[in-house]
Amino acid sequence: MKVELKHIVGYLPYGLKMQRFDDHIVNITELIYSLPCALLTNFKPILHPLSDLTKEFEVNGEKFVPKEWLNVNLHNTPNFHHLFSEPHIWKYYQNNILKSNVEYCIIEKLYEWHFDIHSLIDDGLAIDINDLKS
Repeated sequence: MKVELKHIVGYLPYGLKMQRFDDHIVNITELIYSLPCALLTNFKPILHPLSDLTKEFEVNGEKFVPKEWLNVNLHNTPNFHHLFSEPHIWKYYQNNILKSNVEYCIIEKLYEWHFDIHSLIDDGLAIDINDLKS
């Protein structure tokens, strides 16, 4: 398996960073406009694992916990409370986010915040952002 455009297209509007095999980091839009898609295999996206949804992080100077933000701001989304209501259900969604019936507004926020919704980290096709912070 390799990183394909279908894995990263949802991140295009949100400034996703990608790391090349020699540790060089570029913005995804620069990469898409400068390289043929075949060369995407030389880069890995830098993403948050879904387990980071319960951790505080900062986006554009704002600190928040994504799971709490989603709960407050998307509370009227159909089936939203079902997503976060029970630990065993949450664990299922963490492992199968795209195979489940999750509303697109949630998926879009996960793209915006650079969460790995395609299990690319587990497949060795993406870099866990937490590994770069050490």
